[in-house]
Amino acid sequence: MDLKLISVTEGDPITTIHLDKLDKGLITTKTISELTHVLHYLEDESECKFLLFKGSRDCFGRGLDIDHFYPSKIDYDGFRKWEEMLGAIEKLGKITMAVVEGECFGAAIDLVLTCDVRLASEQATFSHDEVKRGILPGQTIFQLGKFCGIGKMMELIQTGRKYTAREAVEMGIINAAFPPPKMDDAIAATLEKYAPVNMNILMLSRRLAKESFYIGYEDFIGGYLAAQHRVISKGVAEGPDADDSEII
Repeated sequence: MDLKLISVTEGDPITTIHLDKLDKGLITTKTISELTHVLHYLEDESECKFLLFKGSRDCFGRGLDIDHFYPSKIDYDGFRKWEEMLGAIEKLGKITMAVVEGECFGAAIDLVLTCDVRLASEQATFSHDEVKRGILPGQTIFQLGKFCGIGKMMELIQTGRKYTAREAVEMGIINAAFPPPKMDDAIAATLEKYAPVNMNILMLSRRLAKESFYIGYEDFIGGYLAAQHRVISKGVAEGPDADDSEII
C-alpha cells in the first residue's frame, strides 16, 4: 500500500494504524482516502482479528484540517467521505480499538467513538472544540449522549471545554485510562480479554446494540428475533471457533 500520511503495521491477530504522521495532527481528504483504502483491504483480505488506532504520545488527533476543507468553497464531498469512512469502521468485521495518548480534539474523537474499545493514557485530554472554531461537530459527536447522557453531552459540545482522561472514564466516554508506562500492558490485557470472543456474534451484538438507540421497539424486537433465529439455527453459540461464516 502506498501510504504517506498514515502507516500500518500488519500482524496476527492485530493490525495497527498509526496516525503519528499527520501534519500538526490534522486530518485531510488525503488522510481519509488512505484510511478508507486500508479499511477496504482489511475487510477483504486481512485475517487479523483486531484493528488498533494509535497516534503519537503527544497527540492522537486534532480534528479535520479546516483550511483544507474550506479552501474557496466548502468541501461537502470531503465531509461525506469522512462520515462514510467512520461508518466503514463501525461495520468492520474486526474488534476495533483506539488508544489515545496526548491531545484528542474535534473529529479525532469521532474516530475514537466509532471503536469498540477506547483506552487512554492518563495524560490524554479531550475537547469537542468545534463551537470555538465556528463549525458543526461530526455526526458521531451527536451520539455522545449514548456514553455520557444528554445533559453532559450538551455541556461538552456547547462549551468546547477541555476534559481529562479521568473525566472521560467517569463519563463513560473512555473505557479505561492508564499511566503511560502501563499502556502496552493495558493493550495486551484487552486483546487477551477479547481473544476468545466469537467474532460474528460480537459483530451482530454490536449492530443490535447500536440499533436499539435509534429505532422503535417493534422494529428492534423483530430484527432481534430474526438475528436470534439465525444464531440458533446455525448452532454457533458454542465458542469462537464455530463455523459461523454465514451468520451475519
